[in-house]
Amino acid sequence: MELGNFLWESRGRLAGWGWTSDLNLVVVEDTGRAALYTLHGRRARELSLGAAVEAQVCVCVCVCVCVCVNGGGNATKHVI
Repeated sequence: MELGNFLWESRGRLAGWGWTSDLNLVVVEDTGRAALYTLHGRRARELSLGAAVEAQVCVCVCVCVCVCVNGGGNATKHVI
């Protein structure tokens, strides 16, 4: 059963992808560019892994969600 689909416009080759804990799709290209998409295919955010990665070719990426808790008990989520 297909739940949905959307067009992904790429500038590079796919290096990795994964889901965040709030169900955004993270797509990382071999150029070091990354984009977050909503469940409905809307591009929510675009970011870069940095100039050092852009200068090289990114071959493989693992997308993980990390929750960090500081001394005050406040939790923040990071997509790695």
